Amino acid sequence: TLVQKGYKVARVEQTETPVMMEQRLKKSPAVGKCDRVVKREICSITSKGTRTLNFWMGDVGESESSFLLAVKEKQSTSVSGESVYGVCFVDTCIGQIHIGQFSDDRQCSRLRTLMAHYPPVQVLYEQRNLSTKTLHLVNQLFSTALRDCLTPGKEFWSSGKTLRALAEGEYFTCDEGDMQQVKWPEKIQMMLSEDDSLGLSASDRYDLAVSALGACVWCLKRCFIDSEILSLANFKLFEPLDQVDKSTSLDSASLPSFTGQRMVLDDITLANLDVLDNRGRTAGTLLERIDHCVTPFGKRLLKGWLCAPLCHPKAINERLDAVSFLMDNPSVIANARDVLKSQVD
Repeated sequence: TLVQKGYKVARVEQTETPVMMEQRLKKSPAVGKCDRVVKREICSITSKGTRTLNFWMGDVGESESSFLLAVKEKQSTSVSGESVYGVCFVDTCIGQIHIGQFSDDRQCSRLRTLMAHYPPVQVLYEQRNLSTKTLHLVNQLFSTALRDCLTPGKEFWSSGKTLRALAEGEYFTCDEGDMQQVKWPEKIQMMLSEDDSLGLSASDRYDLAVSALGACVWCLKRCFIDSEILSLANFKLFEPLDQVDKSTSLDSASLPSFTGQRMVLDDITLANLDVLDNRGRTAGTLLERIDHCVTPFGKRLLKGWLCAPLCHPKAINERLDAVSFLMDNPSVIANARDVLKSQVD
């Protein structure tokens, strides 16, 4: 399709009937030649980063996530060359939004790892905001991705404007007696400043992240899918894997199954080991070798596991026990595959 080839596609629909047009013309004091046509309006704009599961968009069973990424940078004044990044990346196919803010070294190691694990097909960044090193990284790694340079304030919103737009858009409203109140999703709530009783200011720790969310919200509104995605309130907090590991205790007895420390595989390691990509193809990769999943969500989960292998012995043994159980009970596997095949995202 045109979307899969990298084009932005606008869908135009007729918004009035001939009878409605005649009534409009009767009320109009001056009627021109162009007025004697039924109105048509743009109803959606779709790109690789904002596609949803519609029948006219091609293969709805596609397992590859198409991430829309917004990134904002705050450069350090020290000689170390470190930066702080606020990121927001959205998978519009399943309505999942990841938000995070983190510091990074001069090699952009954490940002590189993020982009390798969640490769974007469309990148949003603020005009004159990204440093030379970051802009070079985006252009080098994602030369085929759509890259939109947004106007500060107008298109790439500040954190305050973002929160006001979310509150006024009534995406998260709930009835409190005779009034409607904004009930922020848990991940957004934790990013709000405690000093603002109105809840319309972001804390310093997440100011860049909320601003990056604003760029994504602007893009979703422009494509007429903001209500469809935001009303799901499916927000996830993104933290770099090495940052999570430092705060995770190996001896914690409260760790749930399949969690704990994970190995950090950056973009260079993934490329050298042919884990996901082999010179632009999946043929000959580890993913191609072991991927026998029958559902799109299963394929995405397996890809995530390969990008961040388990290191915690307890979690590894639990996974091995689960695999052993399934291998010893082939009928369970067959029944599960039959059930899961019919499931959609």
